[in-house]
Amino acid sequence: YKIKKILSTEKEGYIIFDAILDRNNNLWAATNRGLIKKSKNKIKLFTQKNGISGIRVLSTFLSSDGILWFGTNRGLIKLVTQNMLVYKKLLGSNPQSFICFYWDKLNKSMYVGTAGGVYIISGEKIKKFNNKYVSSFPIWDIEKDKKGNFYFASEGGGLIKVGKNGKTIKYTKENGSLPGNNVTDILLKNNKIYVACKKGFSIYNNDKWKIYTIKNGLPVSYVRCLYEDLDGSILLGTLGAGILRYKNGNFYNIKNNNNNKETKAIFDLLLYKNFLWAATNYGLLKIDRDGNSKFYSTESGILPYGLSVLLPVNNYLWIGSDGGAMLFDIDKEKVVKILTKDDGLPGDEFTTHNAIAKDSDNNIWFGLFGGIAKISNMGLNKISDNKLNPKILISEISFYSNNKIHILKGIKRNKITLPHNAKEIRIKFEVIWFRNEYSLKIDYKLAGVNKKWIPIKSFKNMEIYFTYIPPGRHLLLLKISSIYSKKNISKKIIDIVVKTPWWKKPEYLISILFLLIILITISIVIIIKWKTRKLSKEKEKLNKLVKERTKQLEILNLKLEEKNKILKEMSEHDYLTNLFNRRYFMNSLKFLDKISKRESKLEVCFIMFDIDNFKKINDIYGHFIGDKVLIETAKILKENLRESDLIARYGGEEFIIALLKTNRENCLKVAEKLRKLVESNEIITEKGKIKITISGGISCIDFKNKELNDIEKAINLADENLYKAKKGGKNKILG
Repeated sequence: YKIKKILSTEKEGYIIFDAILDRNNNLWAATNRGLIKKSKNKIKLFTQKNGISGIRVLSTFLSSDGILWFGTNRGLIKLVTQNMLVYKKLLGSNPQSFICFYWDKLNKSMYVGTAGGVYIISGEKIKKFNNKYVSSFPIWDIEKDKKGNFYFASEGGGLIKVGKNGKTIKYTKENGSLPGNNVTDILLKNNKIYVACKKGFSIYNNDKWKIYTIKNGLPVSYVRCLYEDLDGSILLGTLGAGILRYKNGNFYNIKNNNNNKETKAIFDLLLYKNFLWAATNYGLLKIDRDGNSKFYSTESGILPYGLSVLLPVNNYLWIGSDGGAMLFDIDKEKVVKILTKDDGLPGDEFTTHNAIAKDSDNNIWFGLFGGIAKISNMGLNKISDNKLNPKILISEISFYSNNKIHILKGIKRNKITLPHNAKEIRIKFEVIWFRNEYSLKIDYKLAGVNKKWIPIKSFKNMEIYFTYIPPGRHLLLLKISSIYSKKNISKKIIDIVVKTPWWKKPEYLISILFLLIILITISIVIIIKWKTRKLSKEKEKLNKLVKERTKQLEILNLKLEEKNKILKEMSEHDYLTNLFNRRYFMNSLKFLDKISKRESKLEVCFIMFDIDNFKKINDIYGHFIGDKVLIETAKILKENLRESDLIARYGGEEFIIALLKTNRENCLKVAEKLRKLVESNEIITEKGKIKITISGGISCIDFKNKELNDIEKAINLADENLYKAKKGGKNKILG
C-alpha cells in the first residue's frame, strides 16, 4: 500500500473532522474553517460568504438520492447543487435588494444594480461603481451603448447617463425628459432610447424627448418592461393594460385568448422560439403571431406566486417568481426543476424583470431579496426528478378502548393488533422526503374499508383517523405522488389486526347458546334488568364522549374561524399602519356604482395625502423613525374621519381617502382640517421631537353624471393635484 497526502493543512491551520467522496468522485472535507471541495487538482473552500451556515463543519453524509448533508455548529445543511455561489454582501455592505444585472462582454464583468448603488463583479474581485448620483437610488436596469456610455434606470432619480469620461447627465421629469422619475426599464435601439416609467413612456430621438402618458394616448400609466419585436416595433409590458405595441406614435393592444385579469399585469416579456412569452401575477402566458395563446399555471408545475422575470436557456425558460426559481421545459410544457431557499438560494423572492442574467461562461445569475445566486452550467444539471422513494415513519398510534385512551409510540413493527372495541383510531406519521412540501401529494386507503384513495390535507400534522375499524386484518396503504413528474408509488404502512370478540368465535357459540337456554328460564327478568342498566351506562358514557368530542370540534372550528379572520385582516390591511391596503381600497370602490343605483344623489370625493420631505426624515432619523412617522400620521388621519369614510395606505408615504356623500367644498374643509392636525402634532422619538407636514390633492365625482363618474380619472386627478401642491411649496391642499 502507498500513502499519498491529498490535502496539506498544517500551514493553514485547518483541522479535518470528517471527509466523504460524492458520486462524481469529488472529495469533501469537513474542517474547523469551512467546507473544502477537491475536484481533480482544484480545491475550493465554502464558508459563510458563499452558503455555509456555520463556521465549523463537523460531519458529512451522502444520501441514497445523491444529496450531500453536512452537520455544522449552526445546524444541518444540504448541498443540492455543487455549482451555486451565493453573494449576500458586496464590499461589506448588505443592500438586501439585488435588482438587476448587466453582463459586459468586453470586460467580462457583471454589473449588479442594487438598492444601494451598482457593484461590479469581475472574477473574484468586487468593486463599487464610482458615481455618487447612481449610488443614491435603487437601480432597476443597466444598459451600455456602442460608444461605451452607461445608462441606469433609477427609482427616484430618473434616467442616468454616465459617459466614458465619467460625466453624468440626468434625464428627469423636472427637465422635461420623462413622465416620472421612477424608471423601470431601458431599451437602446438605432440611436434611440426607449424609457419605461411608473408614470408613462418616453423616447429620445434626434436630441429630443417625446413623452407619452394617459393624457396623450398611453392606455395605462405604469409601464413595467420593454422588448423589441421582430418588425422593429416596441412591446410594452404594463400593469393594468396587458401587452401594448408601440409603432409610429400609436399604441395597440396585443390580443390573446386569455384577455382577462390574469394577463392584465405583465412583469416581463420575451420573444423565443417564435412565441411571445409573458410573466404575469398568475402564471406564464405564451402567444403566437396569430394571437392564439396558452396560459400555464399550477397544473404545469408553476409555483402559486407572482412571476417576475424570464430568461431563455437552450430549450428551457428560467422563471423567477415571488416564491423561488423554476426551470420550464418548453417542449414538455411543464416545470422540471424548482430552486428555493431550501436548495441554497439566499432568498425566495425575485426583485424585478431584470433580476436574471447569463454571462459569457454560461453562468446564470439570480437577483433576490437577500442576495445573489450564481449557478454554473446554466443550471441545467440534474434537472430530472430524483427517484421517488420517500421513507415513512409512524410516530404514534392512539385509540379509545375500555373507557380510556391508549397511546402507542415508537412503532417499529409491520403489524399492530387492536382490541375489538377500539374506537377513534389515530395514526400519526412522517414522510421523510428532501423536497419542498408543495412537490408531493399524499393519499391513504385502508384495504377492505376504504374504496377510494383519501387525500392527506395537512402536511404539518400528518394524521389518519378512523372512528371504527371492523374485525379482521386490514392493510393500510399510502400513495405518494410527485406533482411535477406525475409519478407515484404505493407503500404499505402497517397491517392492522382488529380482534374478533370472543362471543363471535364459533367454538364459543354452542356453549353460549346452551347456557342461555338454561339461564333464560331461571333469570330472564334479572338479565333484562342487568342488560338495561348496562346499556344505559354505556349510552351515558357514549353521550358524554360525543359531547366532549363535539366541544373539541367547536373549539377547533372557533380557532379556524379566528385564523381565517386574521388572514382576511392581513390581506386587506397594510402591515405597518393597519390601514386598508391599496388593493382593498380599489376593490371597495367597485360597490359605489351599485350604491349609486339606489341613491337619488351620490357624490364621492377623493383626497390624496403625501408626507412632505419623507425621504429626508428617513435619511436623518433612519427608517425606524420613518415608520413611526407613517404610523402616527395614519392614526391622526383615521381618528378624524367618519366611520363611513374609507382610508388606505396608497403606497410609500402616500395615503388616499374616499369621502362618501360629500361635495367639493366639504372635502376641502376636511382635507384642510386633517392637514392642520398633522402640522400641529409633534412626534416624540429617541432623537427628539419631529414636526411634519402633509400636502394633499382632492377630486370629486358624481355617479349621476356619466361624464363625471370615472373613479380612475378622479383618483389620477387627486394625484395630479397632490403633485401640484408638492411642487407649489408643500403643506397645502389643492383641488
